[in-house]
Amino acid sequence: MVKKTADKDSDNGNKTGAELLPPKDFHNGIEELKNYTVKILEKMREQQNCMEKLVFVTSLTCLMVVGYGIVGFPCILPYFYTGAAPFLVGLRIWLYWGVKWQLFLVDFCYFANLLLYIYLWACPGTEEVFCVVFAVANGPLLFAIITYRNTLAFHSLDRMTSVFIHILPALTTFAIRWYPSTSMPWYTSFASIDLGADDRLPWEWIVAVPFGFYVLHTIMYFTVVYICVKPDEQYWDTYRYMTGSSGGIISKVLNVFGPKYKPVVFVTLSWLYTLMTMLIGVLWFKYFYAHCVFLSIIGLVLIWNGASFYLDVFSEKGLDAEPYRFCVKPSEAK
Repeated sequence: MVKKTADKDSDNGNKTGAELLPPKDFHNGIEELKNYTVKILEKMREQQNCMEKLVFVTSLTCLMVVGYGIVGFPCILPYFYTGAAPFLVGLRIWLYWGVKWQLFLVDFCYFANLLLYIYLWACPGTEEVFCVVFAVANGPLLFAIITYRNTLAFHSLDRMTSVFIHILPALTTFAIRWYPSTSMPWYTSFASIDLGADDRLPWEWIVAVPFGFYVLHTIMYFTVVYICVKPDEQYWDTYRYMTGSSGGIISKVLNVFGPKYKPVVFVTLSWLYTLMTMLIGVLWFKYFYAHCVFLSIIGLVLIWNGASFYLDVFSEKGLDAEPYRFCVKPSEAK
């Protein structure tokens, strides 16, 4: 019995390397699987290219509609905003959930857009609410275009959504503030602000209340996210985005008192920054030409950032510069 077992082991040991290799049909199956994977990836990239072409055309069309509205028919801007805002935010929720960026969706800019939506459809004739909306839309939201380097990258749904979320409220309130005819096709008249002969500004509604709104949002955000929820490091938000770079100027400033006090420094600086933007925004509320000049500057910033993106980033990475894009190239799957 022992001898037979030993003979079997001896026979197995005498097998050649060729006999131990997988059969040829196994290699053929692997090769077919590779080819099938390449075809799937190429098909996916073709579909994504088609989608980005559609985004490019839609972005330019929307830009022309907005420009046409500002120059000739400001009354269309509230309607355009009413349709565009929920559609873009809905798409962003779907995309950001897939890359674990959903904490960005509770930033102040989304609450500011919600506030404008409430004003347009619930109380368009209330002057106090319009002052609050104007301060928020033309203060921190507009300056966020500079802070976060928003870009006119017409093929990018993510970048164009950021542009529209930050600039559309300002353009809509611009039309309401300076063009009374905007109310004509609306279901009721918008608020008409008259500063009077003494040129007195409603400081409590254009600075104090909107700033208090921002402070309340910040306190609620940090309480819910970082005290109650405590998300993993893989979930990004504005705080982690701004403090993530170890060698940047912002990171050095936030760490001036050490990592322990970094959240306190971040919140304090964000409050000061927001208050400053709202105080400067008083100029846009009071003077038409100042408002026009600043909106033009913001437009130039967007164009410059777009040129920098296409020449510095897109020229190297191409369409794979999108963070949530399926970035595996067919050649890498071979």
